[in-house]
Amino acid sequence: MGVALSIFVGCSAWAGGPPTPLGTAFTYQGVLKSGGSSVDGVFDLEFRLFDVPVGGTSLGTVTLQNQTIEEGQFTVSLDFGGPASIFDGNERWLEIAVEGTTLSPRQRITPAPYALFALSGNQGPPGDSHWALNGSHTSYMAGNVGIGTTSPAMPLHIARDLDPVLILQDTGTASQQVGYIGFWSNTGAENAWLGYGTPGNTSFSIVNKRTNGPIRFLTNNTDRMSIGFDGRIGIGTTTPAALLNVVTSTEAWAGRFLNTKSGGIAVDGRTTNQFGVGVYGQSVGADSYDFFASGTGVHYGQSSSIRWKHNIKPIVDPLTRLDQIRGVYFDWDAEHGGRHDVGMIAEEVGRVLPEIVNYEANGIDAHGMDYSKLSPLLVEAVKALRAEKDAEIASLRSEVAELRALVQQLTTSRHEGEGQ
Repeated sequence: MGVALSIFVGCSAWAGGPPTPLGTAFTYQGVLKSGGSSVDGVFDLEFRLFDVPVGGTSLGTVTLQNQTIEEGQFTVSLDFGGPASIFDGNERWLEIAVEGTTLSPRQRITPAPYALFALSGNQGPPGDSHWALNGSHTSYMAGNVGIGTTSPAMPLHIARDLDPVLILQDTGTASQQVGYIGFWSNTGAENAWLGYGTPGNTSFSIVNKRTNGPIRFLTNNTDRMSIGFDGRIGIGTTTPAALLNVVTSTEAWAGRFLNTKSGGIAVDGRTTNQFGVGVYGQSVGADSYDFFASGTGVHYGQSSSIRWKHNIKPIVDPLTRLDQIRGVYFDWDAEHGGRHDVGMIAEEVGRVLPEIVNYEANGIDAHGMDYSKLSPLLVEAVKALRAEKDAEIASLRSEVAELRALVQQLTTSRHEGEGQ
């Protein structure tokens, strides 16, 4: 009994609807002859797969019983399993047995059209090391897949010059579209993703879903910025101690803000807490400054138009009020710097001008005071002192005038007495 064999990819007619995804099975057609004549009947067929044309170990067996053969021709579907374990790019040979009789020689399985995309870059048949896909090479080598390169160095290696490296496109409606790259563990957990993760979302997101995992930005293999799992942003540090923490030991400016808009504000510090601080500056060097300003436009002002003020009253008896405030020398405690200083006692000032002192929640202990708001009291005190001095001077001038008139009167009387 002799056999004429051939292998081809079977194609079924499409009657509408979506195409069926390809599986691991392929169609095999053979011609069975006995004594040079075609055979008819029902036979048991066995197909064994080998990696060599003679000898070797079987890689898989498919047994098909009661197969009808007409005029020597038959067509069967063979499935030896996935390509990763069976069809790895090396040559494969098919051995056939009919009713227990093994036929010879084995038949070499040749590539099918869909298999051309999966040929190995260094394991395929001669001349089949890579194939062009839309003008770009696609290859498989030692477990690595290459797109645009015939020598992939990583599990997925995409190499292009000017065109986009990767395009993820969703052609659904705007409310349905999503497109993102996900990074998954081998247990099926999504650890991170970037893109538009939810349908219709217009925000591009970079997400680290690992517990307590930050997002780091590096250049030249050096950390430049990080976003902590708690939302804190660090520039020059990977352990930000505040919502925004900037650290540098090489730059002249740790942070610089420039507003070129007319009337714009470069830095706006605000707090809604009663004892909060809008802008806080602290220096530890002997020659450094907590706050420094320079330039022709230096101004430490605030809104003060009469248009926005009501119930305006003068400061009464400013000299008496000023007399109740002491200017003192003192030393700060260690928590507040420990340095020698000069200033006032906030609690004493609060009894005179409570409007410029901030108190703790108990309403007794002062937290701090605004020294700049002593100016109105000082202005009124200077005016009151000047008024007192002006009054004294006017009184003295009046007394002097009276004394002069008296002296003049006495002088005149004496001259008249001498003339008699």
